[in-house]
Amino acid sequence: MLRQIVNDQRDIVTERDEDLRNGTATYLLVHALRAATPERRAELLRLSSQAGRSADARRMLREALLAPGVIDSYAESLRPLIARTHTLLDSFGGESSCNAELHALIDQTVGWFPQFRLG
Repeated sequence: MLRQIVNDQRDIVTERDEDLRNGTATYLLVHALRAATPERRAELLRLSSQAGRSADARRMLREALLAPGVIDSYAESLRPLIARTHTLLDSFGGESSCNAELHALIDQTVGWFPQFRLG
């Protein structure tokens, strides 16, 4: 799941915007919709519905999703998932050096795009 979240982040950061263009409900978009006021939610939904055919709508939606307040609350909402992933890894036991490498891989993966403040 974390890997998919990072894939979604790559898509928006590189401005490929395939997810926005296809109308994919990424975690970031769903989070922004849930956190928005009703008026803002309506605006985001309008932009999302237009994003498949409008570069301006994609740009405006991307900017809204990458706004500092959205990113801060997005990062906060993902921290428990990241912590749970580490806890689950610890529960499996195994070679401590391998576990340390897997923990580092998790942290490296979620921290790949620093602007999302997950690392």
